Amino acid sequence: MFYSNFPVIEPNFIQSFINQINKYNEKSQLNFILKNFQSSKRNSKYFDRFVIEIIHNSNKFEIQVIFDLNNLNSSPDLILPPSFEFKIHYPNIQSFQRWNSKDPTSLRKLIEEVYFTIFKQSKKNFPNWILENKKIKFEIEMFQQNPNIKINFDEETKFVIFSIPIQNQHFPNVSLIFQFYYPFKNSPKISSSKNGSVLNHTPFPLIPWTNDSCIVTYIASIRKLIEMNILNIKELKTKREKMIESLIEIFGTPLEYDSESFFSISFLISTKNFPFIIFFQFPDNFPNEKIDIRIQSVCFYRGKLRRRKITNYPYSPSDEPIIKTLKIQKYITERIDNFQDICLNDHFR
Repeated sequence: MFYSNFPVIEPNFIQSFINQINKYNEKSQLNFILKNFQSSKRNSKYFDRFVIEIIHNSNKFEIQVIFDLNNLNSSPDLILPPSFEFKIHYPNIQSFQRWNSKDPTSLRKLIEEVYFTIFKQSKKNFPNWILENKKIKFEIEMFQQNPNIKINFDEETKFVIFSIPIQNQHFPNVSLIFQFYYPFKNSPKISSSKNGSVLNHTPFPLIPWTNDSCIVTYIASIRKLIEMNILNIKELKTKREKMIESLIEIFGTPLEYDSESFFSISFLISTKNFPFIIFFQFPDNFPNEKIDIRIQSVCFYRGKLRRRKITNYPYSPSDEPIIKTLKIQKYITERIDNFQDICLNDHFR
């Protein structure tokens, strides 16, 4: 599989590299797909940069190639995924030193060397307690065939941690974290990377772990279930965001709020010279479940902040966000005097 209908690329030597890579695809263990042709200059007919997608053992890896058309004898710049930049020490890449713009195989050799350098460095030395278990060692080695997967060993606690990227446009640069405790007798602890904090609020599917379970198939099954559920996660996130927009429209500028996952927001309100804070905490399955609402005094009364949970406010999951918000506002407004009286009576008692 390769890109056969390229845009016209000048100068000709870049086109010669591309033609050579296409020819090489027919017999190589690596498969190159060239895409995203662009020019650094507006309205230019010359393309000086493109992306090479490498397919190896069903794994995908992308490298952006950038040529300097003002210096045709120099090797191109390569931009790797951020997580792999640290693994490449460019002076050690022989293909950079041997670059020859007149040799159409130069680009292919350079990309190959960079890829396999990453591939080899992704294979880490196993601690002794892994070497003692041939089954576990073999299964971990299966993951090491994919340079996009990170594996870490914690010698002290005997944890093995896998970082598996999620393939979904709604959550780019997000990885699932699987933390297994050796000797792998229990289900792993599952979480997501910092960029995917919204996933941490969503229950991960539970698949029983047995002595016969395989790490590779277990993680693949969990990952598939989560990726299938991504659209639902995205939809729930959008509904929380819309509700927060309505709350801001009615209650004004927030005191603070979760601007990434939209699970919480608070407002500082003052009525009849009585300042108080409203806290809104969204459940995972909002709007099917009501928002947790609490009010808290700003001042101390008899040495304490006073708090109350608002529970019986009118609510319908099918209401539009603005209707939900207006019902909440009305309910709180009708009861805030009672909360103020409790605070003041307690203070002067």
